[in-house]
Amino acid sequence: MPRWWTLRTSDAESAPATANPNDADRFFEEDFWVDTGALYSIIPADRLEGIGIDPSLTREVILADGRRKRLRFGEARLTVEHLGETVTCPVLFGPPGSLHLLGATALENFGVDADPVAKRLKPVAAIIAEILASQVTAPGRLAVRRSRARPLAPRALSEACAVSERGPSGRRRI
Repeated sequence: MPRWWTLRTSDAESAPATANPNDADRFFEEDFWVDTGALYSIIPADRLEGIGIDPSLTREVILADGRRKRLRFGEARLTVEHLGETVTCPVLFGPPGSLHLLGATALENFGVDADPVAKRLKPVAAIIAEILASQVTAPGRLAVRRSRARPLAPRALSEACAVSERGPSGRRRI
């Protein structure tokens, strides 16, 4: 199955818009490729700088060919017409002329899952843990109680999120 495809699937759809988060009048529209294997979205640096977006820091990334490289990192407002939403997403400043890639972080920000067969973004319900004030055991410490309800996330996910340290009551702490 392909892990990336172009986001715009018809000529009737507008290309996604990328805007400066501090000045929505500074934007451009460009086709994006959905890349479910990329953590961050990548947009050519010259396009981001052209609408006044400045990088705030750098991130080390592993390129598709296995090389490691530090890229500049910032934020942009992305609009996907068929989702009817605009959200701020972290973006990497790619080399001039590189593809515009929509990565996993942006997909999560939009609350969508990528369907590589239909080549569409599909809304998904977010999994949220509800933490009550009564579960706080000490400043900065939470006691996580196991719910009797059927878990929404796979068991591996809940185990990966759990911390092995246990408090005096035997409850897990994070």
